[in-house]
Amino acid sequence: MKGLNGIDLLMAKNVNPQCSVFIVSAMLNLDELCKKEIKAGLVAGIISKPFNVGPLLERIAALVK
Repeated sequence: MKGLNGIDLLMAKNVNPQCSVFIVSAMLNLDELCKKEIKAGLVAGIISKPFNVGPLLERIAALVK
């Protein structure tokens, strides 16, 4: 989302705790930067660029069910 980074987007969890957040980024070591959020269960997944859209869609579909 323009103007927001993935960690900022996690604030959406305060508005809708049921939403799933995937962070798609080319940033290195994002999993290290988000350790606290991952441990708290705020992150459904971190997808590194470039990525194959198939597995991402599968992970999203599994969460929607």
